[in-house]
Amino acid sequence: MKCERFFDSYIPRQFIPVYSKTVSRIICGKRKEMNKKLICSLAAAALLAAGCSAPDAASSEAETETAAEQFTASGAEAMTAAGMSDPIKEIVNTEDAVFDIEGNTASTALNIGTEKEPVYLDDNNYVTGYSYYNVMGFTAQVKQIKAMLDKYPDVDTVAYADGKTVSRSFVEDMNTLVDRLNAFDPTLSLKYDFDKAGSNYIASNGSAVLEFHVQTNGYWGYDLAGDSIIDKVVNEPGGYMENQELNNKYAQFFTVDLTDRYEGLYILNDTDLQNPVLYMNDDEAFLVDVDFRGAENLKKILAELVGDKPLYIYITHAHGDHYQNLDAFDTDAVAGLYYSKTEPVSGEGVGGTKLEDTFQRWVDAGKMIYYEDGDIIERAGKQFEVVIMSNHTAGGSQLIDLTDRILLSGDTLGAQTFKGGTSLGLDSVDMWIGEFDHSIEALDLNGESKIDYIIGGHTGYLNTWEFENWVYTCLQELRENGEEALYANPIGQNTIVVKDGAVLTEEEKAAQFKDGTPVPAISDEEVTHVASINVRLPQPEQ
Repeated sequence: MKCERFFDSYIPRQFIPVYSKTVSRIICGKRKEMNKKLICSLAAAALLAAGCSAPDAASSEAETETAAEQFTASGAEAMTAAGMSDPIKEIVNTEDAVFDIEGNTASTALNIGTEKEPVYLDDNNYVTGYSYYNVMGFTAQVKQIKAMLDKYPDVDTVAYADGKTVSRSFVEDMNTLVDRLNAFDPTLSLKYDFDKAGSNYIASNGSAVLEFHVQTNGYWGYDLAGDSIIDKVVNEPGGYMENQELNNKYAQFFTVDLTDRYEGLYILNDTDLQNPVLYMNDDEAFLVDVDFRGAENLKKILAELVGDKPLYIYITHAHGDHYQNLDAFDTDAVAGLYYSKTEPVSGEGVGGTKLEDTFQRWVDAGKMIYYEDGDIIERAGKQFEVVIMSNHTAGGSQLIDLTDRILLSGDTLGAQTFKGGTSLGLDSVDMWIGEFDHSIEALDLNGESKIDYIIGGHTGYLNTWEFENWVYTCLQELRENGEEALYANPIGQNTIVVKDGAVLTEEEKAAQFKDGTPVPAISDEEVTHVASINVRLPQPEQ
């Protein structure tokens, strides 16, 4: 049985590199369904697992005379080289890979891409490791091919089972690329894919180009400095608070460069849920929100991008996940701190914090610049308009980038940390509608919208300008029909969903359940078409 026929005809489908909406993969010896497309690796051990019989003795003897030299690249060593922690290694479980070496060519079943290669981060599960792991798995495959090239310096071509070939220089470029990506190198200059819905980022290094999809609601399960991992499911009781220390220490930021379309604009999308936005020109920098994770990592990125330019900071509202990293900044290092005139600077904050613990030293240093509704701010070569919305906090704000036609919404449209939505009580609906009336009026310019896109405080992608209107439609439906507008959603709450401006039909609601099991009805790439609200209903008295 010849090797190429073996590859063509005898490999079970789940081991073949495929791209599909839902594919199967072997993880830790078990078959699991992935809700996003991903790359299925093929390793030598997988061939054995397929139950294929070994060639007979006669054919073995004949093939031995002409067989190429073989090299086995350790999967365990590749995972270590990729910087995986032990829990991630168990999830990725990269197998050994066998290479046939003949002359200056190595043949392998691994495929690390001959052009822009998609690597998808799963969004529809919150289980530890279901997000960043497959980028790490892709990295391990690159490391296996790199290990072979290091062993055989005369090999200059890698041939895949499908007949495609890549050069040594391509593999070396890809190896450097994944190293820089997994190190969250701010100089990597990730580009935003404007042609796709959702957060698709494109990384390149030399001849290697890699496109990968980042989920909208955090990377719970991302690798933490190679020695630990977040070990709680997001919705599990205590999972959020128990991992505060790990998050604060290790949270990283993807630096997303939008300057091809918008001069001096960057999204600093962190590995949890926050999304600071940075504007720069030759004279100064303007940072909208500062996160509450990975303060030192954020400062390193700012040092790399901003350098010694004056830095101004704008805080959208008084919730710690948007201002807490101010504690790590020296007041002398910030030219001015923009803050709502109607937000408190003292008193109780979220999670038992005291606002004065953060803001008093900025007040004392004379760095506070208070803004009000309708103010025009000019910073970093851009013009911004302030819109105060009191639905989320007493003096919270939106910031309209009038120059680029982008709304920085903070949390005024909901935190959007799940499927484009937010959460509130029925008794808050009328108040929210009033605040939305004000915002929608502010965004109107002679019957046309002032904006093309919305960037939320927790979303690393550009949402359609219509999103605010869709949230408004949810609110109006709730006001008109109350609890009758709701249905039980996959995480056990009561939900209203609007897709492309229309409330979901009963059939569309039913599509959220498969075989009686609740499943997400929309993928992350479809989330820009959806607005939703989870409604907290009054609990019956005991």
